[in-house]
Amino acid sequence: MGQSILILLIVVIIIAVIFLICREILLWYYKINERIKLQKETNELLKKIINIIASPAKEAENKNSVPQTNPEITALYEKWQNGEITELEFKDQRRIIISR
Repeated sequence: MGQSILILLIVVIIIAVIFLICREILLWYYKINERIKLQKETNELLKKIINIIASPAKEAENKNSVPQTNPEITALYEKWQNGEITELEFKDQRRIIISR
């Protein structure tokens, strides 16, 4: 009885080792590990892009800081804050004013 448990335990360990070895070979063959690494890197880059894009919008939302001292831009900013124009319209018109 004791020998059969020992043999069973050895067989289970051997099967587990074979499974782990085959798993690593499959992961290497299909480049799963590399894909996961690249996916994590892509996620980090996307988070940085979102932070870069969101930071000017956060500054513009702060009512205490008007983006420009130009009276036209100030009036435009107030229209945007009051909901008379959208953020996209605000940015487009501000760009036009600045480019004059």
